[in-house]
Parts: sequence; structure tokens; C-alpha cells
Amino acid sequence: MTPITIHDPVYGDVTFTEPLFIDLYHADAVQRLTAIYQGGVTALIKPEVEA
Repeated sequence: MTPITIHDPVYGDVTFTEPLFIDLYHADAVQRLTAIYQGGVTALIKPEVEA
């Protein structure tokens, strides 16, 4: 499987090489979580800022 690299603002680039993590990342249930914003009311005050 191809490793997946995700950029995290705190930890920098994180690379997943374990097949379990790669399969979990591609799962529909996890992909649906990308639409959830965890910044609270910040999205209402400054919508241009992304987490």
C-alpha cells in the first residue's frame, strides 16, 4: 500500500505506513468526518480560517 502523509499544524507532516491505518483513513465513516469543523464559534467569526 502507498503511505499516506497528512499535514498537521502542530506536529507537521505525519506519514502513515501501517496497512490498518491506511485502510481506516480510506473508510467512508472516517472520510465523512472531514466535513466537521472543530473550531467552535471561530467558524462564525472568521470563516476564512481553517483548522
